[in-house]
Amino acid sequence: MNERSQEDWLGHDEKYALIGLSVNLEDGVPRGAMMPNLSFLTDANFQVPPLWQEWLGSVRCEEISGCNLFLLSTMKSKKAAVLDAENQILQSRVWSFYVGLLMTCLFSPAHKPNLLTGAREGGEIGIFEHSELDFPPPGMIVPYPSISGASLKAAAQLGEHLVAFNATDVPGGRWRLNRIRHLFVETKAQRELLDRIHQFTRCIDGLIVTQPGYGSKQFKSRTELFVGSRHHVLMGEIYDVRSKVEHLREHLYLEEFDREARLVNRRGNLPPYRRRMLTPVWSIDPTAAERWCGAAAVGSTVDAVRRGS
Repeated sequence: MNERSQEDWLGHDEKYALIGLSVNLEDGVPRGAMMPNLSFLTDANFQVPPLWQEWLGSVRCEEISGCNLFLLSTMKSKKAAVLDAENQILQSRVWSFYVGLLMTCLFSPAHKPNLLTGAREGGEIGIFEHSELDFPPPGMIVPYPSISGASLKAAAQLGEHLVAFNATDVPGGRWRLNRIRHLFVETKAQRELLDRIHQFTRCIDGLIVTQPGYGSKQFKSRTELFVGSRHHVLMGEIYDVRSKVEHLREHLYLEEFDREARLVNRRGNLPPYRRRMLTPVWSIDPTAAERWCGAAAVGSTVDAVRRGS
């Protein structure tokens, strides 16, 4: 990165982790700090150090240099030249920022996002590690939606909550919510439509915990908490797709003469619903999220909220 940019976003003896994205941004999106440990850059020009240019190759270096959005976390370090736990903390923070962005809005980058961590020492910004992330494919209706400043702010808030949640001692453990989050991120990169519906429905099911034998009925009633009471038919259709794929009967939706008719509603409706259902869970105080972590508690919590208790 040029000297002016170095002085601007990273100080001497500071470590960083960032995720570089090449995406559509709404006009007027500023750069700046969103939360104490998270910020983003929209006008940076990252230049890969010569040594890493040989390792990464010219194509990947051009992709990194061409990114127009960098999700960023930094910290002061007494061991700036050492790759250690500090870099892992920074990578965890910026990864949570990215997950928050996946939960907050629809977007699709032009290529795989690049996760970098390193430090500035002796006036130069170095790279310690590099990896590529899976990313959402272009949408069928709007291939490359724009990211707004409001979405970035909400994503940073969610990212902070995700970090705090992982550091919270939750009775019964955090496995369930962490599994849902992992499944959600994994499915966002899935390209096959029926598999996406199947897996996103599992994410929702993980929050509401339907009982054996009552899956379809409780899926419709318990999702009222997130989407209201007027969408039972749609929720039932979505759950039916999930069941067909789960039991290897998706061919019923793949008949050539009926494919478009069967899938048209789900193309436009499912993504907003599953984002609307997942985002509020991590939007609350992370210490309060423990109510969602026990399988027995999840169903009773959803039912209690629906009753207004």
